[in-house]
Formats: sequence, C-alpha cells, structure tokens
Amino acid sequence: MSVRLVIINFQGGGLKKNENLRKGLAREAKEEIGCKIKVIEEIGFIKEYRDKFKLLQKSYCYLARVEGKKGKPKFTTKEINKKFKIVWVGLERAIILISKNRIKDY
Repeated sequence: MSVRLVIINFQGGGLKKNENLRKGLAREAKEEIGCKIKVIEEIGFIKEYRDKFKLLQKSYCYLARVEGKKGKPKFTTKEINKKFKIVWVGLERAIILISKNRIKDY
C-alpha cells in the first residue's frame, strides 16, 4: 500500500523590525519562493488557536501577482528531505486543494 501525504503550505513568515505587512510579504515571497510580487489587495485575516502547539496564530491573506520570472525556492534541508516542491495553481484550484486537504489535529 502506498500513502501519499499532501501538505499545502502557503508562503509566509514573520515581520522584521519596522516592517509593515506588505513589505514583509514581498520580502518573504522573495526569500521563500524566489519571486518578486506586487500585492493587489488584502483578501482576509485568519485568527486561529493551534492546540497542538499551544499557539495563537494570526494570518494575513493577500492576493498578489508575480512580477517577472518565477524564481527558485530556498528550501530548508528538512523541506528538501521531504521532497517539497512549489506548485503554481490559480485561485479556484487552490480553494479546491485546500478543501480536500483539511488538517484536523493541530
């Protein structure tokens, strides 16, 4: 039997000192997915408590467009070992993928 684990992980991270949300998003996009982006609009805010980690997480969600060529991600050793890859999909497809892969125990 073969089991395939699908993890959907959005680009993200923390803010540096004196950095606003949009600048932090642009920096994280360049660092994590190797792309320069243009933020189009804010599309939501998620506030969730992650029981497994005893953590209150705040996520700011934006719609953005890649400017120029898509770059190469800077995966961590752990991500490389787990064979992470970047998959580009449109908004509608992303919603379907997220709906099918809900994590219930975090």
